[in-house]
Amino acid sequence: MCIRDRYQRRVHGRCHSRFWSSSFLRSSTASECTLSPKSSVRSHLTLVYTTICITNILDIMPQVCNKIVTLGGVNVLCEKLANVESFDVVEHVVRALSKIVFENAFSILAANGFLYLLQLIDFFDFVKQKNILSLLTTMVKYINAPENIDLYIAPAMPLLRGVVAYRNSDEKSKELLELGVNLYRMITDSVGRLYELTPHNIGRLRKCYEAIAPKELMDNFFEILAAGCDSAGYLALTGKTWQNAMIALRYLCKFSPRVCKQFIGRGVFQVIQTMLLTVPPNDADETLHMRIQEVNLSLIH
Repeated sequence: MCIRDRYQRRVHGRCHSRFWSSSFLRSSTASECTLSPKSSVRSHLTLVYTTICITNILDIMPQVCNKIVTLGGVNVLCEKLANVESFDVVEHVVRALSKIVFENAFSILAANGFLYLLQLIDFFDFVKQKNILSLLTTMVKYINAPENIDLYIAPAMPLLRGVVAYRNSDEKSKELLELGVNLYRMITDSVGRLYELTPHNIGRLRKCYEAIAPKELMDNFFEILAAGCDSAGYLALTGKTWQNAMIALRYLCKFSPRVCKQFIGRGVFQVIQTMLLTVPPNDADETLHMRIQEVNLSLIH
């Protein structure tokens, strides 16, 4: 038997051991870390090495993911995001969740991972912020029931305001805004995907779209629209940002009277007409012109 086979057999044999049990990750709590300076350091290192081990084993054997979920490991990992004891631990938790999401995205949603990750995103550097937004986007792709949006996505929407914010500055901010707007577009797409467009579902669609469109977040989207009223502001954002913003706003304005009223109250029709004159009429931007017109029609209807 080769070394790799023996290693895999040993790990599978310990899947029900203390290493994989949620109590092991919980053993290094803040209260226990107050016993003494030495025990504090020891508990911290134990927690760090445990999360590193989980990440490494997921790299070697992705199939172990289901065992982690079954034993409640995802709940414990997300608890470490809610009660931050060390950002070293948080970084490895994010890495572990980035692997688990492809096998069982719902387990992260059900543990409020979407909310906790958005709460912490501002504390990370640029690269880790990109990774977290990619993780959140993947999580949204795997949503398969409307109640998941109501329970786990809608409560986190006010936190998305910090990501979906127009900043006419450097390339990093431009890239983060693109990822943030793409994430929100995926959320609006999910609502339309999960609810069949029938007269019976119109009320449900309206309620769900309004739940993911808090006023403060819509104010940020209006600022994005207003940025397109001059050529400098238009060029400050990527083509993907514009396209995804228009697609998301088309859904919202079509099904949410409250969002329409909010935008109309801020003079959105004048902004849209100015944007149509600002966006250069070439082949690359032809689709964007169409998206802007769709938003305009949704507001009118």
